[in-house]
Amino acid sequence: MTKLALLDATGLDLPGTWMWESLKIPVIGELAVKLSTGKSAVRGLAEGMMVNKQRVTDQLLDEWWAPMTFHDNIRATYLLERRLDWLPTERALSTTETLVLVLWGRQDTVQPVERAHHFAELLPDARLQILDGCGHAPSWTARNRSTSTSRPSSPTHRDHPHHLPVVLQGDVAQPGT
Repeated sequence: MTKLALLDATGLDLPGTWMWESLKIPVIGELAVKLSTGKSAVRGLAEGMMVNKQRVTDQLLDEWWAPMTFHDNIRATYLLERRLDWLPTERALSTTETLVLVLWGRQDTVQPVERAHHFAELLPDARLQILDGCGHAPSWTARNRSTSTSRPSSPTHRDHPHHLPVVLQGDVAQPGT
């Protein structure tokens, strides 16, 4: 792998939001996940992540909600959160040799934007791009935006090895060409 994009990523050994932290508590975690799987709850969660609430369409809700209708997915959500240990990941960030674009929404309510700066400090070859007017999940809130970042002293033509363009299109960040 020669390039990597982190979009509002986890991977730091820091506490999550109260919602994610509550999943770690037996019984409370199970109840919290089960209560958050209804379509109206999913709409509320999605709208809470978006700066532009009009991006929360029925199609988007169907795509996000459908996996949460499966018992194994519900169970995996709280079990995964309960067993996560990001310390080894955070310690390994400084040894990453891959060019990394750290892309974050300035108005992220799930992973505070300060964490983007922390990632950029820990990764040896990181480019930090903060998107204003964007919440969590930039691939939803910043669709059709294009961002390009490169070393400040380097030319920015597309063939330069330190040029990392990303186009946010559809539901995923796509490497630029």
